[in-house]
Amino acid sequence: MQDNVIQIKKGRHPLQELCVDAFIPNDADFSATERVFLVTGANYSGKSVYLKQVALIVYLAHVGSFVPAAEAVIGVTDKILTRIWTQESVSSSASTFMVDLQQMSFALNHFTSRSLIVIDEFGKGTNADGISHPLLLMYS
Repeated sequence: MQDNVIQIKKGRHPLQELCVDAFIPNDADFSATERVFLVTGANYSGKSVYLKQVALIVYLAHVGSFVPAAEAVIGVTDKILTRIWTQESVSSSASTFMVDLQQMSFALNHFTSRSLIVIDEFGKGTNADGISHPLLLMYS
């Protein structure tokens, strides 16, 4: 498949399935006409698992492995760039937000028209107020 497309039917996250009593498979349909996909929802609603699941399925498809989905059509993807989570540390010379910005800068400076960029909890930093932050999935 040469098109920029990610179509997943009844996709699953194999590691998450091992940790929960019930996992409901879900779909992902990202066409070439859309470039940015925003995933929002309440805290603990599965947004992060969903984003990681899509990236994992794309990766597994490209290495020729079993794909945990009933059906999947994955276009050629040259790289998967992520901004998933920043470990806070007092030994780091940069703030958590600065590390987030550096990771975003790298992703935005290195993506191509065939790249998948997965961004989760960008800019959360030390914010512990429990507010759910939007998640973003880009497939150029």
